[in-house]
Amino acid sequence: MYEVSAADPADRGTVQYVEYTMILGDDGNYLGGYLPAGYDPDRAEPYNVAYMAHGIFGDETDFMIPISAPIILDNLTARGEIEPTVMITMGNHFTGTGLYFASYNQQNAADNLVQTIIPFVEENYNVSNEREGRAYGGFSYGAMTSSQVMRSYPTAFGYYGLISGAPGPALTAQDYDDFAAAVGTSGTSVFLGNGFFETFPDSREVVADNLRSRGIPAETAQVPGAHDGSTASQLFTIWAKDYLWKNADTPDGGTGRYWWLGRVRSGRRVRLRRSEADRRPLRVDAPGAHPAGGLVRR
Repeated sequence: MYEVSAADPADRGTVQYVEYTMILGDDGNYLGGYLPAGYDPDRAEPYNVAYMAHGIFGDETDFMIPISAPIILDNLTARGEIEPTVMITMGNHFTGTGLYFASYNQQNAADNLVQTIIPFVEENYNVSNEREGRAYGGFSYGAMTSSQVMRSYPTAFGYYGLISGAPGPALTAQDYDDFAAAVGTSGTSVFLGNGFFETFPDSREVVADNLRSRGIPAETAQVPGAHDGSTASQLFTIWAKDYLWKNADTPDGGTGRYWWLGRVRSGRRVRLRRSEADRRPLRVDAPGAHPAGGLVRR
């Protein structure tokens, strides 16, 4: 299980909130910061860093508490399944000029992230300033904001984890062409996932196919769940465990699709791996992805 606190306190990272001034000049805004266990501000090699954006009506605490990303990262790191990673979360409300959806302006949020948040974080934390060491992730409206990030700052991030939301249909064919031309065929990887019970469940495949056709690795996943934190936790685990900081330099990225398998005779849930060549079953192994159920990779 990845969403239960690590048994050894030495394996647990820390979460802190720091005040900063956003791009619109407003004070009183906060960033969430997860630092992995043993974080060393003087380490010779900067830490890779994931910048995570909440959905509509959320804030900088969403990935910390409902989604439990710090606990997931603690367990992945302790098991050697991901390298120690810093995670930064931000509140994107107050980037707009009104209430409700108008309080979250996606272009302002993208500008604030790249022009204000990233410089602030790189000045105050020992994190990578290279795109290969930066990831952008988001849930729902935060995932949809990736369209502005990809369009305006195509080389800012090497990895994308888009949960229960996608950049399309905001991206046009020309946008995809421009993004591909900017990043080339290496150094960028995109993961898209959603729950079975969400609206437009196949939208992730449309985006993935547009990226793959232009030589950009794109992965997709579906898990049992609706538009909520449980689904986001499952998908964050898959992204962080199997794709984050991996495969961006592989043209096909080891691409595959996951879907629900359910219980097997032993009572365990399993993940079935299929060959990339002919898609026939190769072997079955324990998932370690999420206690709610196993996944099949095709």
